Amino acid sequence: MNQEWDVVVVGGGGAGLTAAVTAAEEGASVLLFEAERELGGSTRLSAGMFTAAGTSVQASLGVEDSAERFYQHYMDLNQWMLNPALVAAFCRASGPTLEWLIGLGVEIPAAVSGDAHTPGLCRAGVEDVWRGHVPKDQGYGLVQVLAKAARGLGVEIVLGTRVQRLIEEGGRVAGVVADDVEVRAGAVVVASGGFARNPDLLARHYP
Repeated sequence: MNQEWDVVVVGGGGAGLTAAVTAAEEGASVLLFEAERELGGSTRLSAGMFTAAGTSVQASLGVEDSAERFYQHYMDLNQWMLNPALVAAFCRASGPTLEWLIGLGVEIPAAVSGDAHTPGLCRAGVEDVWRGHVPKDQGYGLVQVLAKAARGLGVEIVLGTRVQRLIEEGGRVAGVVADDVEVRAGAVVVASGGFARNPDLLARHYP
């Protein structure tokens, strides 16, 4: 294994795999670490629902939607207590990102789904329109498509290896230490999940 990479990704779930594929598509050398013996994380166990606006799946079913409508609904739902610029960027990117996933091979059945677990287009929670996209084979299928794309683009995937810490130099992250081995990187993406089981972080961010 090389000790220097353009990008190191920590975590092989949906977010980590997406980051790895995106970086590799841009020509970066990418190394991905996953602590478990298989890829997927919680995404693999989920329904894999992807909320997006203005998609080809919606259009095929006659659903009129847009990033602007998605933004208004999302901000209203959260009583405008969120960062408007961040939410706007999320809503604008949702449709193109779903189309990118479809281009990789993710299948979203062009059918209305009655719940958030059945493949197709669903109305998740309190959405104002049918906006939830559930892939064929759910989260497991999504992971399989992303993993295939990552390997096809030359992403090196190391399973069963936990990243112990980040290497910091001059105020920036310069790599990681995994199983006591230093790996240098131009950029590091940490996509290892939340911190629900970390008492210190919970106390700091949710006192």
